[in-house]
Amino acid sequence: LAVEARVSALTHTLDPRTGDVVKTRPRCLTRNMSAVVELTPSRPMCVERYADFRALGRLALRMGGKTVALGVVTQVWSTQEPQAH
Repeated sequence: LAVEARVSALTHTLDPRTGDVVKTRPRCLTRNMSAVVELTPSRPMCVERYADFRALGRLALRMGGKTVALGVVTQVWSTQEPQAH
């Protein structure tokens, strides 16, 4: 499933070994950095927290046909209630 998404915020960078917060609100990310990033999809999509459902909790960010980031979903915010069809 391919859905366009916008990086809404770079929340903080993490120490890759311990997971501790290194810096809050970084200006940019470089290669091999770990970070918490807020994404906003262009249309509704089905995701779950990685801790709850591993298959729907993984994601890959691609730009120009190349993978630029891999990650897991740690928190989900819903702006709309699910609609029954």
